[in-house]
Amino acid sequence: MEHRDTLTTGPGPARLMVSLGEAYWGRPFVSQRTGEERLREALAPRRDAAKIALRALSAVPATDVGPSIDEIARLDSTGYGSPWGWPYLAGLDAIDRRGGSVLEVLGKRINRALWFYFTTPFGHEMPWFEKVLNTHPDRVAEVIVELHRHRIHLKRDDACTLSAMAEDERYREVAKLALPALLQAFPAKGYGAQLEMLRHVLFLAIRHMPDNVVASRVRDRMKVRHMNTAQRATWLGAGVAVAPSEFVSATVTFLEAGRGSRAQHLIHALHSWKAREGPLFSPDSPAAAIGALVRVLCSERPPLLDEVENDAPNLPVFLDHGSELVQHLVNCLASNPTHDAGVELESLSRDRNLENGRNTIRNAMERQRILHHDAEYTAPSVGQVQGVLAGGPPASAADLVALVGDQLRRLGEDIRHGSTDAWRQYWNEEMVDRRVTPTRPKPENSCRDALLLALSRRLLPYGVDARREASYAENTRADVRVCSGSFGVPIEIKKSSHRELWSAMRNQLMAKYARDPESSGHGVYVVLWFGANRREPVKTPPTGPRPKSVGELARRLEKDLTAEERGRIKVVVIDVSLPDKQETSAI
Repeated sequence: MEHRDTLTTGPGPARLMVSLGEAYWGRPFVSQRTGEERLREALAPRRDAAKIALRALSAVPATDVGPSIDEIARLDSTGYGSPWGWPYLAGLDAIDRRGGSVLEVLGKRINRALWFYFTTPFGHEMPWFEKVLNTHPDRVAEVIVELHRHRIHLKRDDACTLSAMAEDERYREVAKLALPALLQAFPAKGYGAQLEMLRHVLFLAIRHMPDNVVASRVRDRMKVRHMNTAQRATWLGAGVAVAPSEFVSATVTFLEAGRGSRAQHLIHALHSWKAREGPLFSPDSPAAAIGALVRVLCSERPPLLDEVENDAPNLPVFLDHGSELVQHLVNCLASNPTHDAGVELESLSRDRNLENGRNTIRNAMERQRILHHDAEYTAPSVGQVQGVLAGGPPASAADLVALVGDQLRRLGEDIRHGSTDAWRQYWNEEMVDRRVTPTRPKPENSCRDALLLALSRRLLPYGVDARREASYAENTRADVRVCSGSFGVPIEIKKSSHRELWSAMRNQLMAKYARDPESSGHGVYVVLWFGANRREPVKTPPTGPRPKSVGELARRLEKDLTAEERGRIKVVVIDVSLPDKQETSAI
């Protein structure tokens, strides 16, 4: 073996040591064997050559042979690193495998070993590095900061090291130590690789630093003048991720002031962080902030939705990263049981920029409504239950709906079969052949007032108050509101000829009025059936023929409700049509 005598006393010539280091790690061929076994294979058939080479490699870390840290950094800028990294790291690995103390061998040379470790492009695990990580996290953090300052200046991406820090829990302490300096290392105007590194570093901050500390860093960074658009969008993304209530407003203003690239940079950052960390936003995130973020992200390019065949029918799938982010934000609102989240979803459902996502948002509204109702529900006390059974006031919104529904049913029976011709209150009358004759149905408001008067008299003994045109969310108004104690339930009244007969139950009663906290999602939908009157016929449904009877109309309306909704929404159809003997006059 050439240079045998030199190798027996220490490291040999640089080219030889590099070749031995590459052989130890398996270059240029791949092998699953140990470094010593690979050396034997490379140096066969000389039996003692591998031992001599291993001894020489083990001597490298204890000497100053090879480049200094400054030279390693200079060679790193070429993108290849120092070839001395192969024999140096091979020596450390050999020492560690033989049970030697790498830390004692290195002494004050730990930083140089770490520079070799981070700049040599190999994929092998090194047990000695974990020991350094555990005992000297400050030294590891110091080298990482120096290395990345160097690479940020060179505009050279280093996704490998930064990704390892984000994904490997062993780096947690190192990340905490290195992040303050890393966050300060970026220039005001960063592009390309610098921007990509910033995303990695901010992701590390989101994962390993307290939210208030990250928010403070973002706050300070926003004061920097002349920061380019891409970097500002990325920093704002970090702010939104850790403190949405504070940074969404500034983010919305920033995005509205520009077009295209601003939103794309924000989306790119938030989506990449979400893909690696999981949900960035939670149901506890402020609903108003989440809603504002959805609107501004969709203001320029609406989300794309498609209907695909899947285990769940009609499952909407967002087709791009921006839409995936919007889906995530909408899901956060759907998982938030507060009244504010319901208001935001209702507002989003009417946003024209979200037309393609309307079904998804409406599904989210329904999920959120159920959560809200469950969260608001308070079980009645024993005394309240006993009071209800004894004919006292309702103990819950559900009791109130049941009571109102029962009284409306009884009222309908009196209108239809009573001796007072109560149905006349819902018809205009004229003199025909010297007789007062019903001719056409009264306007809806007049019908509502007549029904309200009759219903309020029936509810009074139960301590229930009925009022007209109650105000609800977003300044909308239900026809009637009945209340008892802390409970209040809306009643929406429609004539059978009304143009919104088939949509008002869901779009008005359920989507707006029944979302009020006092109602806990309960409501009553009343339809006044005027029969087959030709002047105001029953409104044609979206599908199928017109109902021909009170019972058929009620069944058709209830069919539009899910089983859970039927437990909260009461449908009552009251027959106020003319008796058979009066039918000819109305026609």
